[in-house]
Amino acid sequence: MVKFCLCLLTCLAWSSQVQGGRTACRALSVPEGETTNLTCFFSEDVSKSRKGFTVLHINGKERPNPVVDCIWVIGVLECATEAAYVFDKVVASSMTVQIPRVSTNETGKYTCQITGSKSEDLESCELLLSAGRTTCDVQSSQPVEETTLTCYFPEDIGKSKRDFAVHHFNETGTSALVIDCAWVLGNLYCSKHPGYELDSSVSNRFVARIPRSLAGRYLCEVSGARLHHASLCSVGPPEDRRDLSGCDSRALTAAVIFLVVVIIVMIGIFIFLILQHLKRRKAPPSQSTSNCSCKALLERQRPEQNGAVV
Repeated sequence: MVKFCLCLLTCLAWSSQVQGGRTACRALSVPEGETTNLTCFFSEDVSKSRKGFTVLHINGKERPNPVVDCIWVIGVLECATEAAYVFDKVVASSMTVQIPRVSTNETGKYTCQITGSKSEDLESCELLLSAGRTTCDVQSSQPVEETTLTCYFPEDIGKSKRDFAVHHFNETGTSALVIDCAWVLGNLYCSKHPGYELDSSVSNRFVARIPRSLAGRYLCEVSGARLHHASLCSVGPPEDRRDLSGCDSRALTAAVIFLVVVIIVMIGIFIFLILQHLKRRKAPPSQSTSNCSCKALLERQRPEQNGAVV
């Protein structure tokens, strides 16, 4: 959305300046690998005049290379476009070519020209690579209470002599300038909060040692660079992670042992009950039970015999 607004403002500004048959262009410089647009401003509406047009790329001493070359065939716009460029064939008094991933191969001067235009009516523009992203990295060192913060710059700060700083963001989002470095008469001077230790040398990287007690997020910033060209890195307290991991492992071990013991006890009880059941089924009748049965049978027979005698 921001790039669209910038392109719109650029188109409005330059369309008012393209007069007297002149053709101009503008290219937005971005960091390497990002997307940019190249916009051509014609002196006429080529969708009505049906004139062909070409976008030429001039890189170093090489011959101009037509990255976009368009002609009208029976009222239909036909274009030949280089692989690194994208053109949607939407054209009037201006047109826009997209470069999805800018590299050094696409940098250099560009010229937009209409078929039949004169060289003195062409105004070129130049595409440059702007400063890349500033990143940072955190690595634990020994002792564990100390962490190394490394800032990676898109340029050699030791040569460009640009000021830089390190910001700290706590859990509530409050920021503090913890390291502030500036060049004075070619010498680097840094101010820092207590607890931070700095390396004296700086190039395309800068190293600082941070106590793990100062947990939070850190941002390395180069003077003059936009904040969206920098990324955050986090420092976490080691005590919590170490204790939590130890507790988790001990709790898991205890749970596994308890589960194994319960399973073994249940299996033992089950086997014991099965053995008792089988033992009872195979055992012979007891002596007392047999005697009782015989006595009961004799007593039932005695009344019958007495009745027969009478």
